Amino acid sequence: MMKKIVNICFIICLLIVNLYIPEFKIEAKTLGDLKSELAKFEEDYKNNKLQQELTKDEIKNIEIKITNLTDNIIKLGEEISDLNEQIEKLNEDIEQKKSEIESILSFVQISSGESAYLEYAFGAKDFTDFIYRVAVSEQLTSYNDDLVDQYKKNIEENEKKKVELNDKKISLAKQQSNLKVELDKVKKSLVELDEFSLSIEEQIEAKKSEIKIYEDKGCKDNEDIKTCGMAMLPPDTSFYRPLVSGFITGWFGKRNCTDPRVSCYHYGLDMSAGYGQIPVYPVANGIVVYIATPSYNPTTGRYNTKCGGKQVYIQHNINGVIYTTGYVHLRSINVEKGQVVTKETQIGVMGGDPSIEYWDNCSTGAHLHLELSTGTFNEGNYYANRLAPQSYINFPKSLYKDWYDRKIKY
Repeated sequence: MMKKIVNICFIICLLIVNLYIPEFKIEAKTLGDLKSELAKFEEDYKNNKLQQELTKDEIKNIEIKITNLTDNIIKLGEEISDLNEQIEKLNEDIEQKKSEIESILSFVQISSGESAYLEYAFGAKDFTDFIYRVAVSEQLTSYNDDLVDQYKKNIEENEKKKVELNDKKISLAKQQSNLKVELDKVKKSLVELDEFSLSIEEQIEAKKSEIKIYEDKGCKDNEDIKTCGMAMLPPDTSFYRPLVSGFITGWFGKRNCTDPRVSCYHYGLDMSAGYGQIPVYPVANGIVVYIATPSYNPTTGRYNTKCGGKQVYIQHNINGVIYTTGYVHLRSINVEKGQVVTKETQIGVMGGDPSIEYWDNCSTGAHLHLELSTGTFNEGNYYANRLAPQSYINFPKSLYKDWYDRKIKY
């Protein structure tokens, strides 16, 4: 009777355990599939570079248009300045002509009628002189009136032309402003294309690294990498913590994202051990499948791994299941791609200090960001199958609770 009860309890325990053991469905993928993915990344990279060149040509054309508009605006400004000088000169000429005629006919007052002409005319010495004086008086007066009218007409025309030029200048300035806005958009598009290109470059590098690891271990193009990969991965049975001592500073999952440097969903587990040269170790035996290091990009003026800095990714075989772990925000890296590592191999030093790793724009303090995923390190599996490390690795259940050993259970 007791034996039956024990057996029943054992079966119930097995059922409970099975309920809580996660089922991982890793899609079969061959080495040939990885090479096809690599070819797709390389094609995307090629198309991206072509689009960058087209965008650069567009930027160049917009800059030429802006330069031409600037030249036209300057030219219009000069024309308006010339018109102002002409208007001022015409006003001076009006006053000068009036003064000249008035000095000749000081007694001629336009409003006085014919008596002024007669007074001047009767001062003649003879009849011929009389006729001449009458003609001169009429001509000078008429000339003065006509000349003043013409000057006034010229001033009105120049004022009208000045308004037209000023309107044109405003229109060109508006076009210039719109082009500058368009230029900023196109330049931003170029930066985004360039950053996407860097992302593709990293994916290409990661894919090449992954392919080389499998090829070096003798995998064939038609072999399932899960099957042939198992043979090359050093087996392990459990996870250790990556730091000898430390404390959790941020959980995997949703979080407060008021800081623009951090995302609203955290795809890793953050931990720290203060400042200094803090060694980082693999959480299990495995093979280094990818390393990311920041490199300066002159096009954007930034570092390509602007979020995460130096990073190491390791593939593991834990009890027959393939996992990949990522170690992000490293100050230095001590391993190489393809290197077999154990739990005791130091892979690097914890970084993330903005005053030191200044290229790492999404770190607010010295810490290690640990990622965990099922499957191999590739775009299809790693990013889609990320897990909460705290559910698989023994960590304290509270933030900032210290541990002082890599394997003591809590």
